[in-house]
Amino acid sequence: MTLKKLLCTILAICMILSTMGTVAFAEDANVATVNGKYFESFAQAYTAAQAGDTVKLLADIKLTGKFTITKAITIDGDGHSITADENAIWYTVSGKLNLKSYKTHLIGVNSNNVTLKNIVLNNNNNAAGINLYCAQNVVFDNVSIINANKGSAALTVN
Repeated sequence: MTLKKLLCTILAICMILSTMGTVAFAEDANVATVNGKYFESFAQAYTAAQAGDTVKLLADIKLTGKFTITKAITIDGDGHSITADENAIWYTVSGKLNLKSYKTHLIGVNSNNVTLKNIVLNNNNNAAGINLYCAQNVVFDNVSIINANKGSAALTVN
């Protein structure tokens, strides 16, 4: 092998390795994908998703308030978790004369044909779990709901 060919080979290997490092670093900043497009926040990915799409998590995420699903999508946690932020206020107030406060839910499902799979929903002893409201054909596949607030249900269906 000539010196010129050897230098070209080494340069090509260096270029390939430097590109791989950049791609890995760029993916670390993203938390979800929809149709092959990467998003830096779960909210951005959800907004971009259309009915029938899958939002796939690339990292664990924290929510600072109830997240309501209003379209027929799949959320694939890919083994990651959605956790209630321990510093957020997870109460709602209802009633007119006798105000009562209730723990709000980590996730609300207000759409038909929603699938949650391969995910841990950690209420962090702060939120009340998942609420299905007027929703049909909701599928849970390999979903764990943990640490629901004391006195609250992990799953409420109404």
